[in-house]
Amino acid sequence: MRLGGYRALLAPVGERLRKELEDIDALLRHGEVLQAGRHVTRHVRVPSPDGAGEIDLVVKSFGRQPLAKDVFDRMFGTKAARTFAAAAFLESHGIGTIPPVACLEKWHGPRLASSHFVSLHLGPAICFTDRLSEVWRKSGDGSAFEPLLALVASAIRRLHDAGCAHGDLGNQNIELLRGDGPDVFTGVAFLDLNRARFGRQMSVRDRAEDLARIHLPLGLYEDFFRMYWGGEPPKGFMRAYRRLRFLFSLHGLTRPFRHPLREMRYRRHPETAPAQAGYPALVKASPDLRGSWFTDLRGRAISRGEVSSLPSGSLVYMGN
Repeated sequence: MRLGGYRALLAPVGERLRKELEDIDALLRHGEVLQAGRHVTRHVRVPSPDGAGEIDLVVKSFGRQPLAKDVFDRMFGTKAARTFAAAAFLESHGIGTIPPVACLEKWHGPRLASSHFVSLHLGPAICFTDRLSEVWRKSGDGSAFEPLLALVASAIRRLHDAGCAHGDLGNQNIELLRGDGPDVFTGVAFLDLNRARFGRQMSVRDRAEDLARIHLPLGLYEDFFRMYWGGEPPKGFMRAYRRLRFLFSLHGLTRPFRHPLREMRYRRHPETAPAQAGYPALVKASPDLRGSWFTDLRGRAISRGEVSSLPSGSLVYMGN
């Protein structure tokens, strides 16, 4: 289907908004930038087809990429198309996600000139990272995290049981939908779906690979996994999780060597870097901490060696 110079995929709501989406470039020029960087996310408003007010949309515009990736996307779908397909799959299975509206692509020969994923605005929400930090600042007690962990663990379990591996399940890609009060949440929505794989049964290893990207305050991982599994994890899960978590951490450490120019740009302009899971470090292991002791949120004593080996952003208490 063609739409205003773009090749288009439209969800049912997109069909109703076809006229409003025909000049997507003009819409984007007047949109509010929500996240800058190589991929730009904007908030735009379009008139409702029935004339009753406006509809809030979010448009993620994907940046230009090397020729090799364009060739890959020709065969397997662009990031915008993969996101659209995954969001439609989750929506059809009753899994919280960004409601898809449209995928718009413009090709110049073998090169992908521009591509956009359009979705409905979720409304008031907060990402999992920020909510964990809120709970930490308000309480810092392990039990205060339990309702939040139960909500997220249950949502991820439903995601996996539906046959979808997210592929980039960091805290920043888990949105909590706010209810009527500051501590009331009505659901969970999964974002950034261009790496998702769906339509097949999830193995224990597949689930461990997704969960390896979740960052929690130290001492809450075991509780979180019990909530996810509805009891003790099955045999082999923790072994697979630890190995995959190590590989994911190693992957992060090697990023400056794999993408030196991009990482240099992010260091110079931090505001353009993509959001990452993590929290301000409360302590850093150093020789100056001799005589200090550490505990996790459950009160378990932690050695100084364990603190130095924690994933970046882990939260611990410190005392003397």
